[in-house]
Amino acid sequence: MSFSNFKDKAKKFIRENDLSPTSEYPRRESSSKPGPPVPPRKDAPAISEKRPSSMGNEPSSMDRSSTTNGPSAYAQRHQPGYPQARSSRRDDYAQSHQSRKDDYVSNRQAIRPEEYISQLQDKVRRLEDAVRQQEGVITDLERHVSDQKEQYLTDVKEREAELRELQSTAFKDIQPTRWEPFEDSQVNQRLSDFQADIQQIAKTYSIDHVAAYKLSNDQLQALDGELNEAGVADVTGKAVMLSLLEPQFGPRICVTALLSAAVHRLVLTNPFFFMADGMDGDFDSLPENFRHLEQRPDPADALEQYLHRIAKVDARSANVWRSDTLRLLMPEEHDTSAPAEGLRQEMRIGCRDQCLRAARSFEEGPVAVLLNIKSMETATKDGFRKTLTQLFEDAGRMAMRLWTQRTAIRCSYLPDLRKEPFAVDSTLMQAHNLHKLDDPKDHRLDGKRIKLVVHPAVLRYGTHDGEDYERSQVWAKAIVWLDV
Repeated sequence: MSFSNFKDKAKKFIRENDLSPTSEYPRRESSSKPGPPVPPRKDAPAISEKRPSSMGNEPSSMDRSSTTNGPSAYAQRHQPGYPQARSSRRDDYAQSHQSRKDDYVSNRQAIRPEEYISQLQDKVRRLEDAVRQQEGVITDLERHVSDQKEQYLTDVKEREAELRELQSTAFKDIQPTRWEPFEDSQVNQRLSDFQADIQQIAKTYSIDHVAAYKLSNDQLQALDGELNEAGVADVTGKAVMLSLLEPQFGPRICVTALLSAAVHRLVLTNPFFFMADGMDGDFDSLPENFRHLEQRPDPADALEQYLHRIAKVDARSANVWRSDTLRLLMPEEHDTSAPAEGLRQEMRIGCRDQCLRAARSFEEGPVAVLLNIKSMETATKDGFRKTLTQLFEDAGRMAMRLWTQRTAIRCSYLPDLRKEPFAVDSTLMQAHNLHKLDDPKDHRLDGKRIKLVVHPAVLRYGTHDGEDYERSQVWAKAIVWLDV
């Protein structure tokens, strides 16, 4: 119903009931008007009179007692006019309350319906304005919360991206356990074990005295060339060669030097040794139109030469490429895919084949006259070949493990070692045990010439992080036989 309809109906109601503006809502009389005040009782009992006990006002012993200070509380309550005064106060309060109530009702009744409706409408409008204002505040708060939430989510995404980047960088720096580098002490101990194994083979299978076998000039010349090529001695004639072989333990020391040089040169210091195909000597019977293949370099030697050339330009990049290439050639064992398994199989076969070729080449080389293999019994010969092959295979596994690291390996032979005279406190070489130079303060052999390099010095270049390739660290000292 609209306001105009309501207004018309209200006017009609006033006319029909003959309600004037002054007598429209007559003031109602209170139903509980106070009566006339009660006069004081003239027959109020005296103080000494006793009230009936049924009224419950029997004075106590305290009320009945009086002191010199004045009448008792009982006597005060029963003085003339006391009850009437209390009743008068109650009546005054009731009249005041009723008067305020009547005024409130009168004011309410005196308001015209139109005014009352207008007041209600104004109140509604104010309430609606307040609601709209609160809705605006709520909208602003919601917008602020939404903006804060969006900013918070943006910050969280940025922090997560930064965290992922930091984790990625950290994980790149963390090498897998499989490629964790050896400690220098571990490598030193392993190289010492190789030296002991080589010395044990020479001690077990070499001849005792060269004079008993009457070596020919061709055999001596072949040994001469082998020692010079290996870089372990500087032999310039038959007399020098015999000076190495004739002393006690001479043949044994020469076998040790040649075997150690073969292990280090063919396996330990060649990062791509497993790629050697051993075919360079198999082209003698090729037709003329294929004779150019005789100049084909061995794959292992070719890669090693390229590595050295690249290292002269950028040592770090060259060694990182070398180590990463070897790691890729040896996939993780948990990768059971056909390509990974095939690659691992090729690496194992290549390592085994090259170690077998290296062992056979050493056995069939000029050193065979110092081993007297032809006079060995079958069982002894088989034992020798098995032990020799095992030595090269152990060295191959060790080499593959070392070359996957960022560090580079080099060996120092006679051309490098004779640049400085021998000294007992040298950091690069030490005397053979036959010299019995156990005291570090024994300088009696200082300055002596190196006759034979029994074991080359093994040096590490660079760090495990791929830096400082111009600096070296000695992993194993060279063991030298001195000219005394």
